[in-house]
Amino acid sequence: PVPAPATLELLRGRTVLLDGEEGEIVTPTGAALMMALAEELPQDLSFVPRRVVYAAGTRETEAGILRLIETEALPLGREVVVLRTTIDDMPPEAFGYVQEMLFEGGALEVYLTQLIMKKGRPGVLLTVLCEPAVRETIVELLFRQTTTLGVRIAYEAREELKRWIEHVRTPLGNVQVKCRRLPNGSVKVSPEYESCRSVAISKGMPLIEVYETACNAAETAGLKGSAGTESRAGRRKGMAEGAAGLGRASKRVKGKEKRR
Repeated sequence: PVPAPATLELLRGRTVLLDGEEGEIVTPTGAALMMALAEELPQDLSFVPRRVVYAAGTRETEAGILRLIETEALPLGREVVVLRTTIDDMPPEAFGYVQEMLFEGGALEVYLTQLIMKKGRPGVLLTVLCEPAVRETIVELLFRQTTTLGVRIAYEAREELKRWIEHVRTPLGNVQVKCRRLPNGSVKVSPEYESCRSVAISKGMPLIEVYETACNAAETAGLKGSAGTESRAGRRKGMAEGAAGLGRASKRVKGKEKRR
């Protein structure tokens, strides 16, 4: 039979296409190499070939050719898996727990969107972004941790800025800041919320003051680059969600402006 029994066993978990061709298209050797060396890739994936290796078989009627391509990912982009499922029959408080489980399972992003489903029932669109390597893990978590009956899977291109974490020294102690390099080579800096939150709690002071201190320290340390750090208004807007978690941000901002 085609695929050969050994080939089919090796291809467990991969997509197999039966297109009516006569003879073997994929041999056990080719299947074994593919399973050992590469993840399954979508048909429209863009890549940069680095090395190409060919090997010829001994079949006389038709040449059996195996081709291996060593590739390099495109510098400003990569492909991520987007998983979507709609849920209208799960307790609202369970979504927070599901988010935690998904992040622990390797999700890059998890977010919820409210929507109206059939029969006018309110529901939630749960969207997860992850690397292809952890797709099966995330799908299994969705089926096990939610009430969903199905998950939609798509592959999408994603362009990213190069980013990294720096530690800046402030009068309050070391604080982490996130740095990202723009296409023109300049760097933008913003404080890391969890690091600032820890300092705010330990010092018993408003989160916004920790943010301002970290930004000033980053500028002093020369991390801002030619583009400069974000404007003060932009920083406050970006941290609004985190500051709201402490419940006192807006009042502290007004008080700080008065003192200035």
